[in-house]
Amino acid sequence: MERLFGQRNLDQILSAFFQALDLARDVISAGSQLVRASLALLLFSCTVFLLNAERVYKVGDRGPAGGIVFYDKGEITEGWRYLEAAPGDASKGISWAIGDADVKVNTENAIGTGKANTKAIIEAQGEGVYAALLCRNLTTGGYNDWFLPSRAELELLWTVLAKNGLGGFDKKWYWSSTRGKAGSVAWYQFFLDGDHIGSRNLKLNVRAVRSF
Repeated sequence: MERLFGQRNLDQILSAFFQALDLARDVISAGSQLVRASLALLLFSCTVFLLNAERVYKVGDRGPAGGIVFYDKGEITEGWRYLEAAPGDASKGISWAIGDADVKVNTENAIGTGKANTKAIIEAQGEGVYAALLCRNLTTGGYNDWFLPSRAELELLWTVLAKNGLGGFDKKWYWSSTRGKAGSVAWYQFFLDGDHIGSRNLKLNVRAVRSF
């Protein structure tokens, strides 16, 4: 129970349960019909509370989509708290951009920016076959809100998961959604030694992530 809901939510659940139980005891003398109604209300209240209690995840846990939770910022802000890596690679070889043209788009490095990066890349390029759009169109584990990780998020995939033998990553290069300062460069990382390099006209692996 504590692992599922966290100590704070578990304390709230138990407190609500025992308060309702005390109420049920107080009305026993009023007759069996009232007792049954009180117990039914108790069961309903506890069920609603359990269904609405926030699930607490730890880094390394299986996420809602069947992947692995690899980041927890400690609280929900901007609509999310956790990052989850997809269960497997979305591609074993895809380009970051369409053709050789420079993709004029502003992207960020930081944790929490991959989703916005992905949106910006797609708005700049439109339809085609490339890493960001592949992630945006991905549906796996019943979820379709995946995106291409930023450079810092990709680094977490390496340090938290791949380096510890988690996630089933290939010992190959993986794309980030972060564009370099030079127009022809996008950052990618080697999942053997963690080295970062910038280029764009290559076909590399992609692991999508999602926030929740």
